[in-house]
Amino acid sequence: MDNTQDRLFSTAPLFGDHMVLQRNKPIRIWGEGPEGVRVIARLGDSAESVSIKDNRWLITLPPMAEETGLTLHLSCGDQVRAYSDICLGEVWLAGGQSNMEFFLRYDADREEVFQEPPRHNIRFFDMPRISYAGQLEEADYSLYGFWRIWDRDNLEYFSAVPFYFARKVQRDLNVPVGIIGCNWGGSPACTWMSRAYLENRAGRLWIEDYERDLATLDLDRYERDFKAEKGNFKNDMFGDETGERLSFGMTGEEMEEFMGSPSYSAEPVPVGPLDFRRPGGLYETMLSRAIPFSLRGFLWYQGESDEKHPQVYDTMMANLIRCWRDAWQEELPFLFVQLAPFRKWLHCLGEKYPLLREKQEILSRSVPLVWMASIMDRGMEWDIHPKEKKPVGERLALLALGKVYGQNILCESPRLISGERRDDTLILHFENAPLGLILKGDVIKSLEIDPCDRNSLRFSLRGDSLILESRSFSLSGEINIGFARTDYCEVNLFNSVGLPVLPFSLTL
Repeated sequence: MDNTQDRLFSTAPLFGDHMVLQRNKPIRIWGEGPEGVRVIARLGDSAESVSIKDNRWLITLPPMAEETGLTLHLSCGDQVRAYSDICLGEVWLAGGQSNMEFFLRYDADREEVFQEPPRHNIRFFDMPRISYAGQLEEADYSLYGFWRIWDRDNLEYFSAVPFYFARKVQRDLNVPVGIIGCNWGGSPACTWMSRAYLENRAGRLWIEDYERDLATLDLDRYERDFKAEKGNFKNDMFGDETGERLSFGMTGEEMEEFMGSPSYSAEPVPVGPLDFRRPGGLYETMLSRAIPFSLRGFLWYQGESDEKHPQVYDTMMANLIRCWRDAWQEELPFLFVQLAPFRKWLHCLGEKYPLLREKQEILSRSVPLVWMASIMDRGMEWDIHPKEKKPVGERLALLALGKVYGQNILCESPRLISGERRDDTLILHFENAPLGLILKGDVIKSLEIDPCDRNSLRFSLRGDSLILESRSFSLSGEINIGFARTDYCEVNLFNSVGLPVLPFSLTL
């Protein structure tokens, strides 16, 4: 007999000491417990109760303004919970793959950050990286699943991009900021959404890939081998020696030596039913554990692992955003990072990145409340993980401050909006450069013009316009202009707040 009346009272893992709850929105608290027993929740001057049904409970407290030092009291019969040092502030969920996961431990500016006086109003929760049901009980995941405060012991465990985002938002708004890290290195977008949102042309490509892999597997042997492989348990952030070397960064010689070692293999591993890459997998095992925790919005840095089907990335991401917004039942803002310039790292190549970046820009202009931060000036030719995460996080914060929090600031990169041709002159007009374009250097890098007599080419910047002059222009038919359209490139053209011009192509 199922003795459900004896079931222990518990809260979802997101609830604990030091947590940050979203200010000025309903506060949703949930968990499990014995059938029919009443749960009472008290926070500050608010109190609500509910009876447990189907061994689950959810209480919604009314919105509260920013505050610190609160205690959440929960009771269920003679079982009680009390969580202390709670803040009301701004909460963002940070999703994606390794560049979002990338810890402050590896960041280029880590020493400067580690010497900064701690600010306890910035908190971070890392969702346990589990890829199948029951994995959490098969290893020690104690380094995950609790709210960390900013101190010397915890800081290196903060993911760098959302840390820099939170630091800038906290400084500007002077309210507590909480980050829920929900990311996994190497994860394609398809794993982060419910299977129901993959049943279309774009999603079917990934499902068909998965079904082909499944057909090659002996599932009993697969499960034994999978669980015997220590690398399939991501329960120690810094316990993988190879991962440490790769994250801190290798020279070209070190990389070649590593790729020639017996421990390295470039052979693709089939995606099975326990693999974190399977369609819908991490939505089920990780993201769903954060639903419906009240949020201000989403941060996203991903796309490297979607190079297999870059032509559908905008559709995939539109479906992912729809899935998440439906799950939270709110049209939450979605801020994301455009992929940086990159050529090669291990077996990964950047040759499809120009198309992925194009699809990312289409996404930012086609889905409401979605904005993109460009880091086209921050790439590394031989490393897929740019080591300077400060500009990444702070550009996301600029977007949040301008677009979400309503500050009157310039927060978007210059984007080509039109061009005109006058005899031997081409005039390119940009938006998001009200104080003009700024060139760092003597020549515009990554600008391609065909046909063009380079010996006679001159350029000038006039307000928000780029003027190109060459005697060959008046003699040519169509002129094709491209900017930052290669896998790796260098960008040195900016607006007045240091945001780089977005990639573009134009025919005049």
